[in-house]
Amino acid sequence: RWGGERAEAHRLPPLVVESNLGHAARGAQVGWLSQSGDADEVLLPPLLRTVLDGCPRLEDVGGGEVVVVPVRVYTPAMEAVQGLLERRKHLHVCTMEQMLEETKKLLLEKEAALEGSQAHVMSEGGVLKDILDEFDNLLVDFGQQRLEWYLDDEQMKQSMEQAIDFKKHAVLKHSVAVEHVVRGSWEGVLEHIRVTPIEDMRDGSEVLRLRSGVLDFPWKAVCDHAQEEIRITQDLEVWQASMLWECIFGLSDTVQSVRFSNSVLTDWSCPILNLANMRMGPSGACVVAGLLENNKSITSVCLPGNDIGPHGAVALCTALAGLTGLQELDLADNLISGDVATNCIVAAIANNRGIQNLNLRGNRLTFAHGLQLHGVLKTCPEITDACGLPMQGLRCDSIDDLDLQFKGMGPVEAALAIESLKTNTSVKRLDLAGMGMGHQGAVQLVSLLETSTTLTTLDMRLNHLTYEDGLLLLPCLLKPQSRIRSISGLPLARLRDGSMQELSLRTMNCGPAEGAIAISVLGHCTQLVKLSLFGVGIGKRGMGDLMLVLKKSQSLQLIDLRENGLEKEQAMAMMRSVEHLPNLQHLCGIPIDGLKKGTVKKVNLENLFIGEGESSIILQVLKGNSSVRHLNLRGAFVKDADLPDLLSFVTGNVNLKHIDLRDNELSHESGIALIEKCLPSLEVISGVPVVDIRTNAVKALDLGGMDIGALGSSITVHMLRYNTSITSLKLVSCNLGPWAVADLAEFLKESKGLTALDLRGNDFSLPEGLLFLDALGDKRMQVTSFGEIPLAGMLRNEVFLLDLKGALFGAAEAGLLCSALKVCSSLTSLDLSDNGYAGADAVESLIDALASSRQLKRLDLRGNGLTAKEGEALMLALDDGTGLESMCGLEVSRLRDGSMKDIDLYFHNMGPMEGVVLGKLLLGKGFIETLDLTRNFLGPDGCSALAPALKSLTMLQELGLGCNRIGELGAVALSEGLRHLTSLERLYLYENNLGPKGSVAIAGALKHTTNLAQLYLSYNRMGDAGCSALSGTLPLLSTMQCIGLQNNNIGTQGWTDFATALNELSLVKYVNIQGHQLESEDMVGVKEAIRRAMFAGASDGGEMTLLYM
Repeated sequence: RWGGERAEAHRLPPLVVESNLGHAARGAQVGWLSQSGDADEVLLPPLLRTVLDGCPRLEDVGGGEVVVVPVRVYTPAMEAVQGLLERRKHLHVCTMEQMLEETKKLLLEKEAALEGSQAHVMSEGGVLKDILDEFDNLLVDFGQQRLEWYLDDEQMKQSMEQAIDFKKHAVLKHSVAVEHVVRGSWEGVLEHIRVTPIEDMRDGSEVLRLRSGVLDFPWKAVCDHAQEEIRITQDLEVWQASMLWECIFGLSDTVQSVRFSNSVLTDWSCPILNLANMRMGPSGACVVAGLLENNKSITSVCLPGNDIGPHGAVALCTALAGLTGLQELDLADNLISGDVATNCIVAAIANNRGIQNLNLRGNRLTFAHGLQLHGVLKTCPEITDACGLPMQGLRCDSIDDLDLQFKGMGPVEAALAIESLKTNTSVKRLDLAGMGMGHQGAVQLVSLLETSTTLTTLDMRLNHLTYEDGLLLLPCLLKPQSRIRSISGLPLARLRDGSMQELSLRTMNCGPAEGAIAISVLGHCTQLVKLSLFGVGIGKRGMGDLMLVLKKSQSLQLIDLRENGLEKEQAMAMMRSVEHLPNLQHLCGIPIDGLKKGTVKKVNLENLFIGEGESSIILQVLKGNSSVRHLNLRGAFVKDADLPDLLSFVTGNVNLKHIDLRDNELSHESGIALIEKCLPSLEVISGVPVVDIRTNAVKALDLGGMDIGALGSSITVHMLRYNTSITSLKLVSCNLGPWAVADLAEFLKESKGLTALDLRGNDFSLPEGLLFLDALGDKRMQVTSFGEIPLAGMLRNEVFLLDLKGALFGAAEAGLLCSALKVCSSLTSLDLSDNGYAGADAVESLIDALASSRQLKRLDLRGNGLTAKEGEALMLALDDGTGLESMCGLEVSRLRDGSMKDIDLYFHNMGPMEGVVLGKLLLGKGFIETLDLTRNFLGPDGCSALAPALKSLTMLQELGLGCNRIGELGAVALSEGLRHLTSLERLYLYENNLGPKGSVAIAGALKHTTNLAQLYLSYNRMGDAGCSALSGTLPLLSTMQCIGLQNNNIGTQGWTDFATALNELSLVKYVNIQGHQLESEDMVGVKEAIRRAMFAGASDGGEMTLLYM
């Protein structure tokens, strides 16, 4: 040590010289002269030279700091050796630098060979720069080695081998990066490759991880033969799956099963692959494609019912094209569609011409795709079954009946069948019904019919064929040499020879194409008596063609064209087309002959599929008719525009007694016009007894629930002006509105003995209700019931209890009730619950009326949708309920005397207004122990109003607020009250949409509820922020036993914090966190952490602990 006075004067730390002495620099041992017993001392040789060997450093030696200066001692002999070692080191470092330059040149050449965009990606990725930086660091390490290190030849050899190995793995690392860039799979992978040390490339599992791009797969466990089952939980590209399968095939002695996309494979080397109905999807198809690339011996692939879609089909069939021995392929019910997928399927079949069975049924391929498939199947001589078609039988002409109906076939199979039959000479009957082949199918059917010499029966119903498609087929069907005798159920041969008398296509599932064929051959049927094209849908063009045919007919007696979209103009033209038929009795279900001759007395067209055109026909035929007494046109498409024709019949038929026009498009204006012009003989219109009303022959008139519509209601109101006999009038839900007010008020003024009136369910306002009351004048004292309101009794103070729960009140009824309440001093109990919101004016009027009802003791307004603001006004009017014994289902009297400790209002149909009421009534009631308001939909406003009352409930042990639509704002307000509930043990806040902000507020409030044992917050969209805030609170709740957090949109961060908090809770026995996809790969670690935390502190070993994940 050197120091001395100078060092002390300048407060410098002492110096210590540290020398590394080899044997050559040591002199005699003189330790026996040392004054320190444990110290060794040596003499230094002559001609010694000392040089600095590194940077000085500060060291703490207990009593203070010292400066340590490292030096090296050299003798003349050592200097000679030193020179040799320095030359050896220099040669080694130069060799390493040369290797670096060679590596750099090689990698730069590889990047230069890339395309412009690929080279840019590689450059931006920084992989080459990191490799060169690692090489530089290796050179620095070699350059910093002590010279003595270079004396060891074995170390020199190992260092050279290390450098060569380093170069090899650097090239490998760079190649993996280039491979991803060229493939286009670099995104998200290149950065992982860049930061992976070159040394790690020695590990085969790491190389697989980077090459495959499947970064979170347990490659290490697979390569180390430590995993018997491999689970593929992420979506893989085909090349990734192929790489994985390549690894699995090399580990067949270890890996026993592979699980992916709802599927499990245990024998992947078998030539038969059967994974039916696994719903594996496109991702599963990519995994299977990877298997096919590694198992070329597969001969059978059966994957029906897997929903692989177009993408999965492309991946799978591209891999199948690499096989040559495929004999069976089943891809039925897989949502396959599109040209690309079809091209891949065709390519796969073309490379496997020995295929015997092919099934593509239940996919979304078109007729054109079927033609494409047939083209390639012609080159497969061994094909026996193609999508359910007996191909060998068709080729060998050994089948005479080909029935493909109801076999799950579609346009593809139709195309295969039609194309196969073009060279067949044995099939006589062909059933293609329900295969949806469309226009292209019709075109190919023409080609088949032109070439077939044996086909006699063809069924093509339910194939989306148009009227024009039917016309396209006609020339082939009508040519003299055609052998077709029946087509789609039509007896074509009999129609052609004119021997048919009845032709009905109703209930035969015939469409426009069959209609076109039928219409075209009708000209041959000179003896046809009955023709029904019901529901065929021949359209406008078909109607035009049919009218031309009908004009030439002389024998038809019945024509039915309903459900064909017959328009009014077409109907009129149709009438002109058939007016020459001498024996026509029924047209479109209408007895026109009887109506014209006056022999029909009752016409009922209800539920007879009468449309706009048919309605026009009946109205035209009725003109001038005077025989019909009962006419039912209910739901017959009669409109206001048809009113002139309707009036022409009604005003000219003195025998008409009943007419029903309900369920039509007739306005109340039409009703007034009708009643003003109808004859006195008309007794009933749309259920309204007009004669009885006019002649004062009716006392009780109840039209509620009769669907009289606007027309019937206007007729009723109009007729009431002439009536004075009615004592009970019920027009509930009769489409009445402001237009009816004047007539109804006039009736009420003129009525003599009216005792009951019911106008509920109509569109009347509060002032209009008061107008009706004024119209009654003094007669109101005799009206015992006005919409279930005992009006006379209330006015006489004879009503004590009034139950109007669910009475379907409107604004008008509310106005009447309010007027009666203001003068009724006897009423003590009023129940108006479940009536719906009658409007702000009605509520304001009701509150005003209740303010004067001081005698009222029991009041219930639940289920009426009143707002929190209206609740405030109500409680102000009622002096905060000081005079009430019961309000909204709560026994207020028991709250006052303190005898109610448990309040159960579960599912009591409450809302924001009731939240305000409860907030006022519960204020200062500190004796309450349980409060259950679950499923009441108080909303944010109702809960905010309740919060102040919670502050005083210091004895509350259980609070139920589940399913109350609290929301974020309500939760923030509620938290102010929750923090005062220090005795709370059970809290239910599930299904309230609290959101992250509301959950954080609740979590903050719960820090003060240290006795809480049960907490249920499921279905609240808490998110990570809410869960993390709760996790910060949970360690403070040492008595916690049950936690419910299911379906809360919580992610990895939130559950990580929750697991940490759970570790500090020793009493928890129940946790439910379902609905968070904890089975996903990125959640596995979190899931296990929660499981460990849950069971770690269980004193019973977890026997009584429940964890739902």
